[in-house]
Amino acid sequence: SGEAYQKQNKLKESVASYLKGVELAEKHQEKSLLGTLYNGIGTCYFYMNNIKKSEEYLKRAVQAKKEANDYQYYALIAANLASIQIVQTSYDQAITTLHEAEKTLLDKHQLNYLGSVYNSLGAAFQMAYPQSDSSRYYYEKSFEASSRNKDYLVMMNASQNLGDYYLSKKKYTVAIDYMKKAIAINDLRKVDDQYKPILYDRISIVYDSLGDYKNAHHYKKMQLEANEHLLSILQKKEIEELEIKYQSEKKEKEIQLQKQEIEKGKNQRNTIVLITIFLFLILGFCVYFILQRRKILQRYEQEKLRLFENLVHEIRTPLTLIDGPIQIMKQS
Repeated sequence: SGEAYQKQNKLKESVASYLKGVELAEKHQEKSLLGTLYNGIGTCYFYMNNIKKSEEYLKRAVQAKKEANDYQYYALIAANLASIQIVQTSYDQAITTLHEAEKTLLDKHQLNYLGSVYNSLGAAFQMAYPQSDSSRYYYEKSFEASSRNKDYLVMMNASQNLGDYYLSKKKYTVAIDYMKKAIAINDLRKVDDQYKPILYDRISIVYDSLGDYKNAHHYKKMQLEANEHLLSILQKKEIEELEIKYQSEKKEKEIQLQKQEIEKGKNQRNTIVLITIFLFLILGFCVYFILQRRKILQRYEQEKLRLFENLVHEIRTPLTLIDGPIQIMKQS
């Protein structure tokens, strides 16, 4: 969810979501996941222009990925950290960060991931020491390292950076060769992305500097077409995202209505159950009342019978007492 919020430019929500993930990752000691989460937080703070916070979390991400032996992302995040340090003009610090990453990858024999590190080293040296050839040296090493595992993105970046290096040295023909190579490598990636307009713009500048205005115009036109194409893709994505959002909200409303119906059904069932229980209680009370009344009537009848018997007995007893002496008198 942190990544989803980040894509929607809801950066505060993204950071909050990433931090919840950090709690779980720390609890379960998931170092690699922890590094990914720290990198996400660092990226959010970079977009929020909080460079110090961004650097702090990227340092944590680098350390976590190193401890997890996740060297691919360790190299990429180290390059991101160095980029942050370059933005702050802390060039020597960036160079130190990248040399440490280079040493770690060489010690662990993780040569496939050196390309991005060398590319960032070239950028750091180009910014810190523009007259030095160190930037060219590291860009060439970046291209060599990334070629081993056909990392086209890093290969393209290294070629483009070499083109810019030779442009700064006014070696236009060499610059054009590298920039054409960068365009060709980027085409191998077979994706529509933000790099095409940049590549076309840079080679157009070289042709313009060379005085070849025809080719300069040609690539400038390609840049505009690439920008229009990207814009149409972005608009399409926005429409798709709006459609997804609409469908999600629609589904959410349907779920809420279903919940309400279910709750309503539960309430109705509860009401029916309560009424049924109440009726059973009343019926039970009526049965109990009838039984008790019957018992009372039976006892009443028994008492009445007993009273009658007692009365008859009382009447009979005195008559017997009178009849005895009379019989004696008659005999005598």
